Amino acid sequence: MKWLFYEKETDTRAKVMLIYYETPPNELLDGGNYITIEDIPEPEQVKGKSVLPYCNPETGDFWYEYVDIPLAPEEQLKELQEQINALNIALAEIMGV
Repeated sequence: MKWLFYEKETDTRAKVMLIYYETPPNELLDGGNYITIEDIPEPEQVKGKSVLPYCNPETGDFWYEYVDIPLAPEEQLKELQEQINALNIALAEIMGV
């Protein structure tokens, strides 16, 4: 059993802030906003995305949402260089070089 403590956004959507894999302290249980579920699926690893866990407090459904994370400067430079190289190749093909 997993305890998911959440911050409610709407009646059917809440961001999971804390996950307990063992019985949490009574202070947390008495305080309230949590659901219990049997299993938590592993999130997909998506390049350039961060994973945020969410739940539906009414139904107990659990899911992940993926949000963009900014690229590091080195990654931005590498991506731009790859785009420049692709443009140079396309231009050379157009010009018949």
